[in-house]
Amino acid sequence: MGRDLEHKKEYQKEYYLKNKEKLLEYRKNFYNENKEIAIQRSKTWAENNKRRRKHNILMSTHKISIDDYERMLVEQDYKCYCCSVEHSSLKKGLFVDHCHTTGKVRGLLCNSCNSALGYAKDNITVLANMIKYLERC
Repeated sequence: MGRDLEHKKEYQKEYYLKNKEKLLEYRKNFYNENKEIAIQRSKTWAENNKRRRKHNILMSTHKISIDDYERMLVEQDYKCYCCSVEHSSLKKGLFVDHCHTTGKVRGLLCNSCNSALGYAKDNITVLANMIKYLERC
């Protein structure tokens, strides 16, 4: 049974590569002619495949798997690396923080901490000056 599945996947991959343009055109036309159905299918798939969807997003944006993300959660005790807010208390959970220069994943942060780093452009001098500024009060 496993061999048949492997053979089918290989055949589908080859077929896709040979007929890529035709298939993309078909999908585009189907979507344009059946928008409501296509959108509902997409929503249904996303609802029924939350873990896989999260995995796909993590792979495409940060090149990490859902298992990598979950390992990081455990290592950080399910808390933001910077402010220690609990993962479960956040509406969208913890975000993957990465270096915009190298792309290297640094850890998991709440939206506020991730945004603060982003607004400071990951500049250590700016962040140090912000600390000095806060210490003045």
